[in-house]
Amino acid sequence: MSLSSCDFKIFYERLITYNNIFICTHLNPDGDTIGSVLALQRALEFYGKNVFVYSQDGIPDNCKFLKDSEKIISNTLPTDLKNYDLFLFVDCNDFKRVGLEKEIGINFNEIAIIDHHVKTENKADFALIDEKASSTAQLVYDMLIACEVKIDGIIAEYLLCGIICDTGAFKFSNTNAHTFYTTAKLVESGGDTAKIVKEYFDSKPINALKLTGYVLDNLELYDNGKVIIGYVPKAVMDNLNATIEDTEGINAQINSLKGVVFSVFIREVEMNVFRCSFRGNGKIDCNKLAIAFGGGGHINAAGATIKDTYENALENILQEARKWTDFL
Repeated sequence: MSLSSCDFKIFYERLITYNNIFICTHLNPDGDTIGSVLALQRALEFYGKNVFVYSQDGIPDNCKFLKDSEKIISNTLPTDLKNYDLFLFVDCNDFKRVGLEKEIGINFNEIAIIDHHVKTENKADFALIDEKASSTAQLVYDMLIACEVKIDGIIAEYLLCGIICDTGAFKFSNTNAHTFYTTAKLVESGGDTAKIVKEYFDSKPINALKLTGYVLDNLELYDNGKVIIGYVPKAVMDNLNATIEDTEGINAQINSLKGVVFSVFIREVEMNVFRCSFRGNGKIDCNKLAIAFGGGGHINAAGATIKDTYENALENILQEARKWTDFL
């Protein structure tokens, strides 16, 4: 761990000085984001805090099994925004990724961040950021433990969902001894790993399976099979009635092909606008690649939105990747 117990205590002790806290997820939240905000909301309410949790894109279907998630998280802004003392970013430190740029500047005097992504230039009044943490849920757990906050069965389930999401059910390279230790402690507190893996990863609708099938049928290999590209046009998404959630896990799946060291999954959002997901295995810095296109993330997993033709977007991704590696 790169953060000390003191770091966690300083952050949390300042956090609980605020009485009215507005917690926000990033756009298209995943299990780590949802699990983390729910755990924070419940922990802060132990102290009698008034907490509002906002997600512009709502809750993904595979997180709706989490207790009270649909009751707690709203995609509608409250009318009394100015009454909130603090705006808390969770699992994100880029103000552009929450969809509230105007509201942040007008309504919030103080901003805090808890996150495990690479830092951006955005400024916060105080922050807890550790790029080496497996997940934001891991940071929330470490903070609650350092501050001796009770972790009940509900918080345990929230945090386990976050950890399981961002480690790919412990398959990704960000899984370490501390991850397993934390998981064991959360299971002791009432969390159920089998249930969470089933609900989050293994309860896909038929549209998601058909979408994965389409991508797998149309894969392209480059650079002697070391690079694999998956692509889905918007028309296919529309014909299958597929959602953004249905694309989750596709890049991890295509990245598993033997011999592949770098994979890209490209989803057409609208004409000449593409959401690109990058995944590597340590031989390429996906975060730096994503930053080159205005995005970001982690060394082994990142993303960006590219506005161009598909052909140009793909060629630019390959050219940019070749600048930094010798395996292509």
